[in-house]
Amino acid sequence: MLRHFNPDKTVSRKEKYAYTPNFWRNKPENHSNSSDVASKAKSDKEMYEKFDFYTHRKNEIFRIANTLLRYQKSQFMIDASIASAGDLFPLFYAINHIGGKVLLTNLTLEELYKLKSCKGDASSSAAGFILKEAAKFPDLFKNVIINDPFGSVDERIVRYCSKIKENVVLLTGDIEMCTNARMYYNITVHYLDPKSNTAYNKVLTRKSPDIRTLYFTRVTQGVLEIDANSYEHRKISVFSNGVEHTNEFVPLNIGDDVYVATSKNVYTTFCHFKIISLDIKNNCKFIFGGRIKDSIDISKLPEASYKTFMREVRRKIGL
Repeated sequence: MLRHFNPDKTVSRKEKYAYTPNFWRNKPENHSNSSDVASKAKSDKEMYEKFDFYTHRKNEIFRIANTLLRYQKSQFMIDASIASAGDLFPLFYAINHIGGKVLLTNLTLEELYKLKSCKGDASSSAAGFILKEAAKFPDLFKNVIINDPFGSVDERIVRYCSKIKENVVLLTGDIEMCTNARMYYNITVHYLDPKSNTAYNKVLTRKSPDIRTLYFTRVTQGVLEIDANSYEHRKISVFSNGVEHTNEFVPLNIGDDVYVATSKNVYTTFCHFKIISLDIKNNCKFIFGGRIKDSIDISKLPEASYKTFMREVRRKIGL
């Protein structure tokens, strides 16, 4: 993996100084006009920044590799939550560099597919990167099937790791999963802090204006929940794996669809959001929305599920 970048390559003197900016040589008397000076200075600066970027990435790879080597284990189980940790290239390069294997379970694959479908989010881009690397480099990634039907995805992955804990490190960005694995199963965990790549995440998130923060939510014991109880002027329904949940606090999962209807004076607003993150902010993507005034507007909605939901809203809170 990593054919396009080799951290062991020795940079020759010629290559090194090819990227060194020569601002001090850009004197006006050596050029026909001042525009040549500005153009040359800009070109030198861009080359220098490119060289500095690869130097920084090389240092990051060796830093991660040295950390992973201390665990003295050769297998690294990944959880879908690492998608929120930003740039994963140095991590996978470091594992490859020390001769390790990345364990990818069928449960994690399903979560990554859901995450990837939520276009425009930083985590979505990272999920796509993981899937792409797994397809391109089968020698680095090892597929694992977990048939355990009990408990949440995180619990099943942790239980599997407990069976091979002598030679596995769990890579996760989920605090609760990290704590449980260490406390109850004595598993070696390498925690990837999502905040460590805040700048990286902001750059990607800024590209999509459809990323929103879902209101009426709370975090309870590390789980993001939404208040889907029906009120006089509001109705919320959560659709998870084809099942509708309402009239309760509903735990949210990546890929869930949330319908929200709010009654105004002369119309009712309808919005459809898709959960793309389990953070308290920037956790959903706006899919569809509109103002509904009467049954004719309901009949014009593009999806049958929208029509069913709004007819129920009309019956309960009025329209």
